[in-house]
Amino acid sequence: MANINFMQNISRSLQKLGSGLMQTGMTSVVLRNANHCCGRSIFGFGAGPAMMYGGMGITPQMLADPMGISWLPNPSLANAANNAYGNALAYQWGRSLAAGAAAQNMNNPIQQLNMMNMTMPGLNNNTATPKTDAKYAGDIDKNQSIEQGKKVDEATDKMGDGENTEAKIVSFSDPTNLDKSEQEYKTQLSELGKSYGAMIDSQKGNTKDGKVTMQEYINHELSKLDSKTNSYQKAEAVHLAQTAFNKIDQNGDGYADWKELAATMATFDSDSQSRLDGSIKAEDFQRWSGLLSNAQSNEFDTMARANYKQLFGDGE
Repeated sequence: MANINFMQNISRSLQKLGSGLMQTGMTSVVLRNANHCCGRSIFGFGAGPAMMYGGMGITPQMLADPMGISWLPNPSLANAANNAYGNALAYQWGRSLAAGAAAQNMNNPIQQLNMMNMTMPGLNNNTATPKTDAKYAGDIDKNQSIEQGKKVDEATDKMGDGENTEAKIVSFSDPTNLDKSEQEYKTQLSELGKSYGAMIDSQKGNTKDGKVTMQEYINHELSKLDSKTNSYQKAEAVHLAQTAFNKIDQNGDGYADWKELAATMATFDSDSQSRLDGSIKAEDFQRWSGLLSNAQSNEFDTMARANYKQLFGDGE
């Protein structure tokens, strides 16, 4: 027991360090381990440790024009990578120690996860973002094609495995015409949100009713797990998926509707300067996917809501 308490004391110290760094936007996803236990999907939990990137704070200028379109090259986040990686490793080690201590006392993976949360102050203190008044966007049509959603999902799977690739989500017919480009962005991204939602509902749902529930979303994330994933890692993945779903579900109605999914896609498209060019790039995916499943940060929430408002107004 003394040894367990010693490990937990270490984990508390490292958790405080990791939590503080997260609050300042310095760390990225830290809960994906070397065997890819925590998934690879576009709404998953980022890349492996070697691909962690530091978060960049959202500036007032970024929020003022979250849908600003630019075809200039994205700035590199490589200079922040080393610091973020070191911080993330410390945080991850602290969580691992706490999980090990819990595992010595409990066999049930869900109980292990709860024990870890209790022994690590701050983990349950989510940075809650108030829900919006946006209305439900409506069910997805039963004949909605899922091909575009599958294509983007497959592309971002590769990003989660560390490949430096990108997923094209919008094709502009005339990049020199800003007004036309903005309309094309909204139209094509809306279609992608519907396609991605239909993919989850048709493949992971029980009723295929045109709605994406939290359980369907969790099932989708669990389908990405490595075959060697153990019971504790599965419980952790469920916890992360719940965190992510609650951020996607902006109005808190229990569904990830197609407008909320489109706004999420736009957030993955946002680079460090809040520019959108119609492609989800690996560095942006790695950053935003970490923030999506990070209960200690509302940076993803803030950007997703700004994108939603720019795309669809206030959702009335």
